[in-house]
Order: sequence, then C-alpha cells, then structure tokens
Amino acid sequence: MNILYCLRKNTAGVTFVEILIATAIFAFAFMPVASVIFSTSKKTHQMDFELTAESIAKNILEQVLNNVEFDNVDITKLTVGVQATGSLINLDIAGATISGNTSGGIITVNNVDYKFEFEIKDIKADDMDMSFVQFKNTPPAWLSNQKVTGNDGIAKMDHSMKNKKATTFVGGNAGLVLMKTIKLRMSWRDKGEVIFNDKKRRFVLLTRKAKLSGALQ
Repeated sequence: MNILYCLRKNTAGVTFVEILIATAIFAFAFMPVASVIFSTSKKTHQMDFELTAESIAKNILEQVLNNVEFDNVDITKLTVGVQATGSLINLDIAGATISGNTSGGIITVNNVDYKFEFEIKDIKADDMDMSFVQFKNTPPAWLSNQKVTGNDGIAKMDHSMKNKKATTFVGGNAGLVLMKTIKLRMSWRDKGEVIFNDKKRRFVLLTRKAKLSGALQ
C-alpha cells in the first residue's frame, strides 16, 4: 500500500497554478503579435477611408470640369447630391447619405463621415499674363531673302504680343472672369468621433476651369 501511495503522489496531474503560469507566459509572448495585427488592421481601415475620400473628391472635381457650366462654378450655386438628379453634381454611392450642400457638406458612407469644402477663386483678365510671338507671314509677304530664317529666326518674328495682359484679347474688359481656381478640401472622421481634427485625415485637391464658351467681351 505504501508503494502504491508513493507512485500516485509522484504522478500527480498539472495543477491550476501551473496552468495560470503557462497562460500568462503565452499571453506575454503573444502581445507583440497581437499589437502588430491590431496596428495592421487599423492602418488597413485608415487606407480604406483615405481611398474612399480620394474617390469622392476626384468624382466631384471631374463633374465640375465636365458637367458644370462655367458660370455655375460658384460656392453659392455649386450643389452636391447623392443618388439624386436635382444637384449640379450627383454622386452615385450606394447606401450613402449627405448633409449640407452649397459650398460644402458631409457625405456618410458605412458610418464614416467625409467632409468636403469648396474654395473658388476667380481669375480675371487683368490677372492673367499672356505672351507670344508671331511669324511675319501676314501681308506684306516675307521677302525672298527672309524665307530661310537661319539663326536669326526670332529676330524675324512679330514681338508685339509679348508681355501682355489677357485684357488685350477680350476687348479691354479687365474684370472679365476667364478662369476659376477650384480648391476642394477633404477630411473624414470615424464613427463616434465628433470633430474633423486629425491632420492625417485631410488633403486638398486643386484644379482650374476656363471660360471656353459665351461672350468674351
């Protein structure tokens, strides 16, 4: 009986304390891996948000350039809608909602808010520098000894249009708006956040639209 008792005592199972120690060691060893997984997942989500913001911004500007008339490129007129037909800019984003409109607003996609803001600057004729030279091929015709320009080709050109303002070409109307600079600010916030204050979650896209139709005088 004593021998059997000793054998049982020496072959006792794993104790609860040993299980706790093993669990703690495993948890401690797994912490760096968990940290990497969490960090990678967070960066992936942030990248998805940024790509969505970029897609929205590019879509807005493409429609401003291609579909919006020049005179309507104004923060008091420029409207953005989601799956609607009444706005100047209509975004086809499934499940999205929009609040705000003229000059800026917030588009919500999958519980993430994307804020857009327009800043538009008029460029008038008197603000635009234009300069070019012309060949002297208008009457009277070039003399035969001028037809081969050689090394003095620039000297044989008409320089009367160098260093001029665009006003010269629009009937002297210095205040005529010929181009508009469109700046679009984009920022976003995750679900539960209140303000758009993260500098890493914002960017600016810039483009210009020229007056290509209508009266230029």
